[in-house]
Amino acid sequence: MRKFLVPVLVILAALLGYFGVHRFRTASPGAQEGVPLAAGTPRAIPGDATWPGFQGAGRLHGSAAFLPRAAMSIRWESRVGSGSKCSAAVTDGLVCVAGADGVVRVLDVLSGALKWKISTDSEFTAAPLVRDGRLHVGDADGVFRTFSLKDGALLWEYEAEDQFFASANLCGPNVVFGSYDSRLYCLDAAAGTLVWKFRTDAQVHATPAVDGRFVFVGGCDGVLRAVRAEDGSQAWSENLGDIIPTPPVLVAGAVIAGTMGGNVVCFGVENGWPRRWAAVFAEEDFYGGFAAAPGRGCIIAAGRRQALYCLDLSSGELRWTFRSRGGFEAPPVVGGDVVLAPGRDGKLHAVDLAGGAEIWSFQAGAPLMGALAIGSGVVVFCDENGVLYCLE
Repeated sequence: MRKFLVPVLVILAALLGYFGVHRFRTASPGAQEGVPLAAGTPRAIPGDATWPGFQGAGRLHGSAAFLPRAAMSIRWESRVGSGSKCSAAVTDGLVCVAGADGVVRVLDVLSGALKWKISTDSEFTAAPLVRDGRLHVGDADGVFRTFSLKDGALLWEYEAEDQFFASANLCGPNVVFGSYDSRLYCLDAAAGTLVWKFRTDAQVHATPAVDGRFVFVGGCDGVLRAVRAEDGSQAWSENLGDIIPTPPVLVAGAVIAGTMGGNVVCFGVENGWPRRWAAVFAEEDFYGGFAAAPGRGCIIAAGRRQALYCLDLSSGELRWTFRSRGGFEAPPVVGGDVVLAPGRDGKLHAVDLAGGAEIWSFQAGAPLMGALAIGSGVVVFCDENGVLYCLE
């Protein structure tokens, strides 16, 4: 009896140790850069085909046509460099990501197989922006590069006076992006020539939002600005009295921004003042950004210290709060009646849009600090250990 009991006790102890001690999921051993850690048989996946940049780019709604209520599972994983806060773009059957290791990678969305990679001497925190066969991304040394999506050939580069922390956005035939040199830049996307630049009073930390006529940008000077897309002149500005680290979101004729001091403020896009509403959460820090669900009349704000907040779009009134240990560094996305939020606790949380209850969660191997990308029916994101996950 003893010889059978000892192995059983060993197995039970191992299981208890695993479930009691392991807070984060451990990545598969022996993983190699550019080689999927796990992959199913490639197959067609229904859903949105493209996510060209941060929060879907454009108005930065962070919205997908559909997100499942059933728990998602891993399709594949791949290594992209440790210490990463990077985010991806998904387009044309490809996943595009630039990592903290200074490498730009393009992988197959179905299998995770590496298509090509380019190494630089810098590092990246921004999600690539992809359009018309070109991949645009800025680095921590202030160099903005554009590569051929097909093979990674360098098409052009532009050098600013300080780093690029956030992603670029589409603006007609151009790309717009902010720099820590306090400027907002607009460049011809094909040629890389300067169209205009606009100077603010401090670092531009976040991705600008674009609605065709205006480019909206906040910064470390605490000022929310509407800049004319045509010529880079300022249409209006509003001082929010605190650093604006969040990318603004444009929805229902309004522009909404958040501050590090816990304020979420809504203005009309045409003239700014008078503001439509303001919501104050004194213990919060709105760093990550927003997802918009105009069909449900709400936005979801990511609080870095504590929680997600669902706010009424017309009044700013709080509908619900979803708390998570460590809060949310990156913005959520929304699709149908589901909100997906990457947490600093290392979990991808699926939350019911109507009431704020958790539906399911996925435990990654480290905190989730970068934004999600939704495309070809999959969700792609990276953890701080540099593991890139593709869920379906």
